[in-house]
Amino acid sequence: MINITWCFLNVKPIANMGEDEILGCYLYAKENSPDQFTQVSVTWERKGVDGLVYNYEDGAPQLQNQASQYKGRVHLFPEELSNGNGSLMLRSVRRSDEGEYVCNIKSAAHSGKISIHLKTTAQTHSLSSVSPTGGTFPEHLTR
Repeated sequence: MINITWCFLNVKPIANMGEDEILGCYLYAKENSPDQFTQVSVTWERKGVDGLVYNYEDGAPQLQNQASQYKGRVHLFPEELSNGNGSLMLRSVRRSDEGEYVCNIKSAAHSGKISIHLKTTAQTHSLSSVSPTGGTFPEHLTR
């Protein structure tokens, strides 16, 4: 068995409601071999939710057991699976998406698991204008 190194960008992401969020799940091997990430399967689950968030195996999505709140809102990047990337795209984040997600990823030679705790926020973006002295004014004062 080859040694595996995990690399994750963010295991505690904060997603803005209504926007898309990528939950990272990567599998890296210390040694390069052409078939190290063949026959990849990825299962995404969320604790406390009946059904799966997403399941990919045998070269295709297997969504018959997918939880209804994720239908049409999640996908993987199939072209990246051969690179050990099982990241999940969650579209149009809702407050109800907050929670702990678990990614199980397996290939012919490797396997791994990661937990990601997603938080949501309703952050708004305020516009401002630059004053002649270099400070900023709130938008409502510049109209």
